[in-house]
Amino acid sequence: MGVVTCNGAPGEVGLHETTVRGETTWRRRLELPAVPIPADVLQEAVEDVVEGITSSLSPDNALAKLPLDSLRSMVRNVLHLPSHRPPVTAAIATASGELWLRSAESSDSMTVWVCPAAGRREPTAAASGGPAWFRLADATDTQLWGFRTCEEAVARVLGRRLVPPG
Repeated sequence: MGVVTCNGAPGEVGLHETTVRGETTWRRRLELPAVPIPADVLQEAVEDVVEGITSSLSPDNALAKLPLDSLRSMVRNVLHLPSHRPPVTAAIATASGELWLRSAESSDSMTVWVCPAAGRREPTAAASGGPAWFRLADATDTQLWGFRTCEEAVARVLGRRLVPPG
């Protein structure tokens, strides 16, 4: 079983592989770029909660009489509003014996996939970019395999060739 933890410092990822008995067989820390959450996105989340609260209140409810700024302040105090996105948004175990992690980092419309310790043969991480619509499902030593769902709700299987660095 593999466990990916992202509750450390921004960008910090913990990777653990354990046996069915719970013994750790492999452990690694990885530093990925910390991707901040823009203030307007956080404010939009607060506004969505405030709107949900105010739309469900009856006029005689005490919260309905609060000024909106007070309600916003209460919501900000109660919500967990992280400063950064989780460094990993997906983890895919592949047929090649590797673990591919989708990073929160992106470049233009490309998603960044990271393969830590590429099959445990080397200590460094390999990275590959793919279009944001590409959903990784498996990998071999030479290919990433995934799919794309089109407007007609038809899934298409796609291969993306891995190019050696350098």
